[in-house]
Amino acid sequence: MKKLLTRSVILIGLLSLCSCTKIVYTHKQVMQSYRTKEAVVKQFGLPDEKREANSVTEWLYNCDSASTFAYSKKQVRINGTYNPVSDSSNTNSVTVKQFTPYSKYVKFAFDQQGNVLDYDSKGVNFTEKKKNTVGTVLLLAGSMAVVVAEFYMISISAAFVND
Repeated sequence: MKKLLTRSVILIGLLSLCSCTKIVYTHKQVMQSYRTKEAVVKQFGLPDEKREANSVTEWLYNCDSASTFAYSKKQVRINGTYNPVSDSSNTNSVTVKQFTPYSKYVKFAFDQQGNVLDYDSKGVNFTEKKKNTVGTVLLLAGSMAVVVAEFYMISISAAFVND
């Protein structure tokens, strides 16, 4: 009986930690939604570092926990939204020959017209998820029903064994 109770409590605990969510946009889809320099600035603000080579401009955003962008806690979303924190705090982009090797970053490459040629990211995940509250409640209610049914079956079988 104790083993069943322990297993049931562990099962319910694990299920409650794994709430139901639905992925709306993948990280790749979010990053590919930024097609121009203006769209990137609108979401991320001005870059921490930039460099130019072979008619390509690259911008790097530091996403480490101590960075201005990470500190703003601005949620990166598909097609971006205005981020006023980056306007007020990061007005000086540093031009470099080689980027600083941050553990978390986002990098964009632009052509001369300001179109995004490519992006690179490391240590960040901008996947958009939508919470499924109804699914989570139904999952937990179902789990509780299974546990109650198990206890009921055990109590019935125990009543017949003791007779």
